[in-house]
Amino acid sequence: MGFKLWRFIWTGIVGMLFMLPTAYATFYAFDLIALLTGGLIQNFFVLTRTLGGPLIGFLISAFIGVFLICLIPVHWALLNQPDNVMLMLALVLPWIICCSLMALLTARDPQEGVYTSFAIGLGLFIIMVIIYSVLAVLLARFGGGAILDSASVGFTDLPFVLAAFLATMEGAGIGAVFAALFGSLKYEPT
Repeated sequence: MGFKLWRFIWTGIVGMLFMLPTAYATFYAFDLIALLTGGLIQNFFVLTRTLGGPLIGFLISAFIGVFLICLIPVHWALLNQPDNVMLMLALVLPWIICCSLMALLTARDPQEGVYTSFAIGLGLFIIMVIIYSVLAVLLARFGGGAILDSASVGFTDLPFVLAAFLATMEGAGIGAVFAALFGSLKYEPT
């Protein structure tokens, strides 16, 4: 088969779109913000739905869910909250579901399943870097990237870009295992 750049880009884009409903489901089912804040903020998705209606509530919750999943590394959850199994599921399940669905749809062998997962992770990392850059420029009068990095260090013990890189690559690596499994189920040797 070999590596095809157009397939890598296409599966990454479609996989990122699949991440929206899976992140929303995680955000809704596990109440991700309550898990992260230790119950300080609860039922945030109800607030978004009440203020904006069902469609706006879905979009806001989905984008916040993707943002949090792409900012919080799995190793941070393991080190800082090892007894919080629900947080671990909330961080890992969207990657598993999204990468598995894309592998079922597109992968013809295990290698393509792994490429699909890392295409999704790389695409989401690029989006996180764009978000960081735009916010740093918008907040330049007040400190720019230093504010974002300080908030990220306080939240995940890592600067923003490093936390986003680790979160997306760890998630893509976890998803790659399942994507390779589904790719191997569709593999037909010649």
